Parts: sequence; structure tokens; C-alpha cells
Amino acid sequence: MDGERGRAASAADAINRLRDALSSDEIVAAAGPALKRADDDAFGWLQTGLGPGPEVPPTPGPDADPPPPDSPTPVPRNGSGAGHGIRAAGDSDEELLAHVRAFLAEPRCGRRRVVAGPRMTVSNPRAAPPPPATVSTAFAMIEEAKRGRYTSGVIGLMAQPDRGAEQDVTHDGQLVRIRAAESALAVREALLEYVEGDAMVVLTDRTDDDLGAGVLAHFAWQRLRRPDLWEAVRHRFQASGVDPALTTAPGNRELAVRLLAAAPDAGWPAGPAGVLTRAHALGAAAHVTLGLAGDVVDAITVLDWAIRPQSVQALADLRSEHGDTLADALLDWLAENSGTAAAPVRALLARGDVADLVPVGLVAHLLTNVAGTLPEQRHQAELGLARLDAQFGQPKPSPASIAALGAAAAAVVTDLAQDPLRTAHLTRVLARADTLLQGVEATHLAIHSDLLPRGDRHRLGLLAEALRRGIDDMTNGLVHPQSADATRAVESAWGFAARHRLGRSDSPEVGSFSTAVRLWRWLNLPAREADSSLAATASAARHHIDHDAWADAAINDAANGVDDGELADALRRVVEAAMRRRDEGEREFASGLAAVTSADAGAAAGGLTEEELRRLPSDRPEPHQVVQVVGLDDELADVDVPVLLGDVRDDDVQPTRRAPLNRRT
Repeated sequence: MDGERGRAASAADAINRLRDALSSDEIVAAAGPALKRADDDAFGWLQTGLGPGPEVPPTPGPDADPPPPDSPTPVPRNGSGAGHGIRAAGDSDEELLAHVRAFLAEPRCGRRRVVAGPRMTVSNPRAAPPPPATVSTAFAMIEEAKRGRYTSGVIGLMAQPDRGAEQDVTHDGQLVRIRAAESALAVREALLEYVEGDAMVVLTDRTDDDLGAGVLAHFAWQRLRRPDLWEAVRHRFQASGVDPALTTAPGNRELAVRLLAAAPDAGWPAGPAGVLTRAHALGAAAHVTLGLAGDVVDAITVLDWAIRPQSVQALADLRSEHGDTLADALLDWLAENSGTAAAPVRALLARGDVADLVPVGLVAHLLTNVAGTLPEQRHQAELGLARLDAQFGQPKPSPASIAALGAAAAAVVTDLAQDPLRTAHLTRVLARADTLLQGVEATHLAIHSDLLPRGDRHRLGLLAEALRRGIDDMTNGLVHPQSADATRAVESAWGFAARHRLGRSDSPEVGSFSTAVRLWRWLNLPAREADSSLAATASAARHHIDHDAWADAAINDAANGVDDGELADALRRVVEAAMRRRDEGEREFASGLAAVTSADAGAAAGGLTEEELRRLPSDRPEPHQVVQVVGLDDELADVDVPVLLGDVRDDDVQPTRRAPLNRRT
């Protein structure tokens, strides 16, 4: 009992001497001697409680005989606490090291272990390690200190002492030194770098007890701070409270750290109604880090973001700069806001297939909208959907969610097609959708799509086939030129092709076939009866101006052709049929013109004076209308063209020479 009292008194003396040294600010002035004395006192106190060790032989004098080489090496007993050993030259070190290891592993003094050699304390291994710290965390603690009374000073932060986090940075015009300290001595060393007026953040995993009152006195709040990350986030969003959906979610501390790190220079926008909700926090982060546009976030907004080339790079930058925790939280939030399409959107985003959101949706839109087609086509669509499931993985999204994704994708592409500035985006999306359609082996169903390019080409193919059949039957005399069945087939195919959203009139294919359909309608107009009278000839000229003149330009437009062999063949047949019709009309007009201008024929009939010819009824063109007369040569000077065409000025007549004609031809 007396021995225990003596050891207690010795310990009290050692502690009092250390307290006196710290209270006199020897932490800065003369820390070395005070710490050495305390260290020696502590180990001396431990030495007295370890019990007697082996009897140490006296040190041999200079004249003593050396021990025999094969004499046993005395070593401390296991658990004896202190001792020494002698190893003969050439012997193994293992026996001595085994006793050293046993001493180090032996628990002492209750909760801590005393380690020999470079003396230090080891924390309880069962204690939870502190979280890692970032520059944004340090800034948040400095801002919290400034909201109090600490405009400068040292902040002790309970965090992992990562040497890689050490740096000197500027925050709000103030130099901030961030230092890591693995021990109490390292903390003291870091304190020596502090400059009055600056800020310092010391990252350490030591406890308040390890550091002691003398070190804590140099810290703001006179204690170590474990950062309240969500409190810092709340201040960054200028909110009065934080939604529990943020603070109780798995990994919420890491999410808070990443939100602090991702904050823009101007700060996060203030939370509505004073409370920081999950929707506002993640929405603001998505706008800043991912470039999401729009105040309302739904499936259309998400898919419109996904088609931009910057979206893929933005997501990659988010993961590299701010980690997977924030990236996964934002992607999950985007999927939640996609409504019924949430499951397939979440699956594609989780796989990193951001650029495939719209192309996959277009294929899904086609395969889920063939209910009114033939049974064989519906079966092929079901097989295509089964193959498309590989894009989503497990668990498989419901058919309703896939259909919702398809509807949203169709709406996005429809708007995209109307914006000429985004043609490159549209081309890229449609090309990828066509590749996916080939992958699910459903290209033959593309004809039912109003958006896929392959569907546009298939529909033009149906129109080309209808025109080809109609022209061939008309040429071979198999059908009446005004056959209702042939016209109905052409008009139906043209209407089906015109419903395609990508069938723009300025595209070469659509422009050529639009002209071909107009020529088909012109070819089905009733033919004029042959009549060589003067009135009939004048009426024919009027009919040419009103109905036939555009056919020449239409023939030229249709003759431009397309790059598809089957489509080009149909256009060629229409053009040839139209040219035959034009040639027939010109020959009839030339014959009538020759008859009424024949001087011999006029004399035989008693002739008509020019004044009488002017009084003949005819549909006259508007004044000053330019008339082009085709098929006449220089002998046109002998023909009084105004007599034929009405009140047309001589300078408005523009003859065009084709082949030499005489007046009687």
C-alpha cells in the first residue's frame, strides 16, 4: 500500500511540474526542457511499477576476462517489463527481438500502451477515425469562426492529418495555412508557423486530452472542432434549416463535403422558404456542375440535357473533381424527376450511357407503337424490346416506363428537328438510333417511325413504287389515264411520307418526290381535244400559260434525281412521261398555229381581217404579262402575235427558238 501511495505521489509531482511549465507559456519559450523532464518523470514512474527485473551483473573492468563465446545470453523474462540482454557475436537476433515484440504487445496502464524507444501514445483502436478534410471544409470552419468573434487565429480541426492537404491558400483576402499534425508535438510545431492576422487550420486526429490545455489555449473556441458540415452547407445556401432528407441519407457527410467543394464563387442560390430542401440543393448543384438548363426539371429537360455533347464531359469532370458521391446523388435526382420514365433513365445514367438516353428512347418509341400493325410486325416488335433490355440491365424496367422514355425522346427530337442551329446534334442522335435499331434486328419496322431516317427512306420507297406502277400502267395502256385506283395509291403513299417529321421540303429527296407527285397529278388531267380553229389555238396558248408552263420547271427539278437507285428509277419514269405529254401538247399547238396563220388557207376561206380576229372571244391575259412562245423561228415577225394572245404588248413577247419551222408546218 505504501508503494502505491509513493507511486501516486510521484505521478502527481510529474503532472504538476508539466502543468506549471505549460501555464507559464513554456510551450513557446522553452518547451524542450519541460517536455524532457515530463517524459523522464513518466518513464521513471512506470519503471517503479514494473517489479524487479533480472539481476544485472556488474560491468566488467578493463582487466576482466571476456566471457566465453558459448556462454548463454541473458535476456529479460517474458512479462518482466525491463531488462537487458547480451547477444554473442554471430548469434541470431531473433531471440532478443521476440522478447521486444512481447513487451510491445503487452497491454499496460489500462486504456493505453506505453511503447519503448521513441516514446508516444497510441489511441484506442476501437475509436472511429475522424473524417477526411478538404479545403472547402477548412474554409467553412473559418467562415463559422468569423461569424463569431474570431476574425483570425488558429482552428484545430478533428480530421485525418493528410499531409497532402497541406497548402497555403487565400480565402476572402486572408492567407490561410492548412497544416496536418499526427501528434501533439506536430501540433506544437505547426503553431510556430502562425502569423498574427492570418488564419491557420490544423488537421489532427489527436483528442483534446492528448493535446492538453496548453495547446488548446491557442485554438479558437479553446478546443478541437469536429466540423458540422451540414451547418456549413446551410450557411452557404443562406437557409434557416436543412431538410432531414439530406442529413439522414446514407453518405450524407460526404455529400455535404462535396456540396461545399462544388460551390461557385458567387455562392449557392438561397433556398426557397428558408429551408434547404434536397430538390433545391441537388438542383442547384446540377445546374452548376452539369449545365442543366431550365427551372422545371422533368423527363424532357433531362433528355434535352443528355443530347448535348457537353453533357458527357460535364459528368466526367464532376466525377473527377467532386467524387462519385455527388455525381451519383445528382444522377439519381435527375432520374427521380423523369416521372414514369425514371427506371430506364436511372439505369442508363448509372451505366454512364448519357448520350444514349435519346437514341434508346427513339428505338423504344418505335417498338412500343406498332400495336395497330400486322401480327407478324407486332411479334417482331416484342422481340426487339426483349433485345433492347440489354441496354438497361437488371432490374428490367416496366413496359410503361420504357414507353414513357420513348414518348419523351420523340418530343425532344421533334423540337430538335425544328432548330436549324442544332442540326449536328440531330444527325448524331439519329445515326446512333439507327445503329441501335440494327442491333435489335428491327430495321424493317422503321417504316412505322415518324422520326428515324430509315423510316423516311422506307416511306419514300413506297411512294416510288406507287409512281412506278402508275406510270407503267399508264404507258402500257393498262389503266385509264385518270384511273382513281392509281391516283389513290400515289396520294396515300405521299401522305404517309409527308407525315414523317424529318421530311423537310428543303431536303433533296423530299423536294424531288414532291415535284414528281405534282407531275403525276398534271399527267392525270384530261387531255385537250385537237382543234385547229383560231379560237382553240388562242385558248391553247392561254392554257399553256396557266397550266402547262410550270411543267418544264418541274421536269427540271425532278430530273435532279436522288442517290438511291430505286428511288431514282421512279423519278426517271415520271420525268419521261411528263416530257412525252409536253411534246404532244407542243405539237398540237404548233399544228393549230400553222393552220390559222396559213395565208393560203385564209384566202380560201374568205379570210378574216385583223380587226375581226381581235373581236374573237378568248381568255386574255392580264396587261403587261410576258408570254413566251416556244417553237417559232425568225418568221415569227410575219405573225401578228397580239392578235392570237390578246392585248399583249409587242415587247412582252419573248420567242424562244428550238428548231427551224416554216409557216405551213
